[in-house]
Amino acid sequence: MNTTFGAESSFAKKLSICSELRQKLVDGTIGAGAKLPSEYQLSRNFGVSRSTVVRALSQLRDEGLIQSKRGSGHFAAENLHSANRHLFGLLSELTVETDADCQLVQFQLNLSLQLQADRKGLIAYSTGISDGCAIEAAESLISQGIKGALFVPMELQPPQDSINQKIIDTFRRAGVFVVLVDRDIVSPPLRSTYDLVTPDHRAMGYLATQHVIQRGAKRIAFIGNSAQAPGVLDRHLGFREAHAHRGMNAEPALAWMPDNHEFSADWVAEMFRKHKPDAIVCKSDKFARTAMIGLQSLGLKLPEDCLLMGIGGENFSASLTPSLSTVDTCMNALAVSAKNILLRRLEDPSISPIHVTTNSQLVVRQSTGC
Repeated sequence: MNTTFGAESSFAKKLSICSELRQKLVDGTIGAGAKLPSEYQLSRNFGVSRSTVVRALSQLRDEGLIQSKRGSGHFAAENLHSANRHLFGLLSELTVETDADCQLVQFQLNLSLQLQADRKGLIAYSTGISDGCAIEAAESLISQGIKGALFVPMELQPPQDSINQKIIDTFRRAGVFVVLVDRDIVSPPLRSTYDLVTPDHRAMGYLATQHVIQRGAKRIAFIGNSAQAPGVLDRHLGFREAHAHRGMNAEPALAWMPDNHEFSADWVAEMFRKHKPDAIVCKSDKFARTAMIGLQSLGLKLPEDCLLMGIGGENFSASLTPSLSTVDTCMNALAVSAKNILLRRLEDPSISPIHVTTNSQLVVRQSTGC
């Protein structure tokens, strides 16, 4: 089986290699412990560069399907074909290659380890998707015989966001159950009828804002984005609730919701010059990293001139200068919950939708004056 996604992009070629090798590993065509062809042979067989082969093998290794031995090559993992194992799919915009620091990628890897430890299942990834190839990516996973699909909904603006429902419909028509990860496909306070495992985004926004208020902040800006994904809306709701519980008003002028294409360090610098908040809470650590660059470009010192708070707990947040205070998503707990939902739904498809929210943790660092 050789699946391609429209134009032969590097992503499509890597996905095609993963798909074909994964199928052979899972169905036993490549036996447990067997040696795979060399990277050179695979690049010749698939007509791709060696670097593309290396990325595909890296993904299969992350999925627990192969093992690599320096100087000896790549081998199928042992105990792949237990009768109690099932294949599940994971569909996400993020990739291990480009988003290695991202907590959702850490979730993917943790989930694979959880299933492997229990010898209950394997995860087939289809990551790095866009709205242009998402349906084909879902169909590729279905063709590999997955029982259930974990789906991280894409952050898109209407009407493009309808693609999330189309992806779910594609899975369900094939008899594949769907578990949503990180966020729902409807805006709060509504909840969809699909299984959902998510951090408590509302509590994360609340914790971040409560912390800077306790540090003395009076005029606090929130940086989200115009896509208004359910998770971001919940974080902003927690931001407003933290103000209300202190008898403070969250100023509408300090709710900054830029388009993704216009958000930049220069944009943050301009907004700071215009509104002069004494603290900024960002929807994510990545946004906070960009905001830090913008504030420092004005000659501002953190936290003396402005407190800065991220949300997510990304690995890079500790190595910024100053180190970034954040709210850690605690992705291992999310992975455990996702595994339990997958196995519960597999055992009894008729049960009511399961909605699980996991706890997060405040991490105080230099950007808020620790």
